[in-house]
Amino acid sequence: MIPIEKLKQQHHHICQLAEVLMVLMEDEAGRQTDVTRELFERLAGMTKEHFELEERTLYAELMNQSDKEIKNTTWRFLGGAPYLKKYFSDYVRDCCLWQEGEKDCDAFVQETREVFALLKERVEVLRDHIDPDCGVI
Repeated sequence: MIPIEKLKQQHHHICQLAEVLMVLMEDEAGRQTDVTRELFERLAGMTKEHFELEERTLYAELMNQSDKEIKNTTWRFLGGAPYLKKYFSDYVRDCCLWQEGEKDCDAFVQETREVFALLKERVEVLRDHIDPDCGVI
């Protein structure tokens, strides 16, 4: 059984956290706060949990559908999932928030924009391209 409401709730929280963090990341003083770091760690954990839940429930169920278009869409998401997970994992690992002292984080802020845009795009595509009649998203 696909936990539709849980996936939707996770999508909502991930998008909200990304929006708030982007505002905080734009300002150097905002980037260097414990609150920003805590929110960032929460986003990283939620995203990891969400990817795992999608793999265990959503994709497995969708691959059992008889509709070829749903299967093709599922394959596209499955194909991109490892890349996105690795990209996000590397991004979190290399985050300048983990560095001590002053550091120029302009490149990190730009990468943050790109990563958060990818996460948001993935949520929107999932929501828009998986057949709503399947009760998926």
